Amino acid sequence: MRVLVAALERLDLWADAVDGLRVLPGTALAGDDRGTAYETLSSQVRSHLGVAIDHMRTLREVAISARSLPAMAGFTPTRAALEGVGTSLWLLGPASRDERVIRSLQLASEGHRDALVAEAELRGQRFEASEDRVTRRLVELRDQRTGLANHARPDPPFI
Repeated sequence: MRVLVAALERLDLWADAVDGLRVLPGTALAGDDRGTAYETLSSQVRSHLGVAIDHMRTLREVAISARSLPAMAGFTPTRAALEGVGTSLWLLGPASRDERVIRSLQLASEGHRDALVAEAELRGQRFEASEDRVTRRLVELRDQRTGLANHARPDPPFI
């Protein structure tokens, strides 16, 4: 338990590093952000890393305040943190800008679609896919890139 708490104490250093992330002009990330103007790739990365840090901070607080921790208690926040870090790496990983841009647009599209589905369910309605304003904007951003114009549209993600 002490080893876990000690490791989690370093989270603040990681949080400071994520908070300090800036997109420098002329970098590949700045170019990626121009291609993902609706929800920039860099903001998606920062958001997913922030979520990962939040989950690990939660684990830290529970570990510090508890005299003991159930054997499996750390798995859920750890899995969620790994998903956040993994999504960030998935977005940043490809060497091709077109691939990074399409992944970012697909992630934004899927998140938007999930919100529409949740809204319909809360209203007791069935979700009907449509070409709304946000989806049209994401398709427009996709089609501005020559290498992505008329990219296949699997559902989901449907861009």
